[in-house]
Parts: sequence; C-alpha cells; structure tokens
Amino acid sequence: LPMMIVMTSLAIGVSYISTPFPAVVVHLTNGLVSVAVGLVAVAAFKLSQKVATDTITVMICAGAACVSVAYSAPWVDPSLMVAGGLLTFLWDIWKSRKAMAKVHPHPSQDDNDPGSSSCLPEEPRESHDG
Repeated sequence: LPMMIVMTSLAIGVSYISTPFPAVVVHLTNGLVSVAVGLVAVAAFKLSQKVATDTITVMICAGAACVSVAYSAPWVDPSLMVAGGLLTFLWDIWKSRKAMAKVHPHPSQDDNDPGSSSCLPEEPRESHDG
C-alpha cells in the first residue's frame, strides 16, 4: 500500500511536467528501466533455481525462453504452455516405464524349456549320480 501511494503521487507529479521532458528525467527513466530489467532477471534466475530441478524442466524453460524472445505472436505463450505440459507428460511416462523395466524385467525365454518364464529365480537343481 505505501508504494502504491508513492507511485500514484509520482505519476500525478509527472503529469504536471511540460510536454518535452527535460534530459534529466529521460536519463533517470532510462536508468530505472535498466535496473528493473536487472531485478527481473535476478528474480527469474533465483526462481528457476528453485523450480527447475531436473533436466527436462531446465530444457523446457530454456527452450520456451528462447522461443518467447524470438517470437511475439499472441499464440506463442499458450502454445509453449501446452508443448511444455505435453513434453513433461511424455517424459514422465518414459521415465516410469524405464523404472518399471528395472524393477520387473521381462523374463528371458529359453528355447529348451518354454515353461521357465517365471519372474522368480530358479532353484538350483540337484544332480543325482547313481
């Protein structure tokens, strides 16, 4: 609330300045824009360190940032959100199937003994000589 009052009073004060702004005001606003861009960049970097903790998220964030900087069409941002969600969904399916394959490997089929396709390990067979 206090910053809203300060910003509103500054906006009203700027409205009373003559039409061509003095050079000091122009240089001041250019400096403030640079500071604002820097603050947003630092905030985005710190947020990305907390949010993007795995490889696929980092790749999606980097790709979406590059595409959104390169293109400014209105359909780009919703398309990036759908594409990111779809990529994450497919990545999770692939990772879960890969993990399940490690937990439950496919049994090897033995040509000589077709009944040996059990997931349980075989018990050692005893040989009887005689």
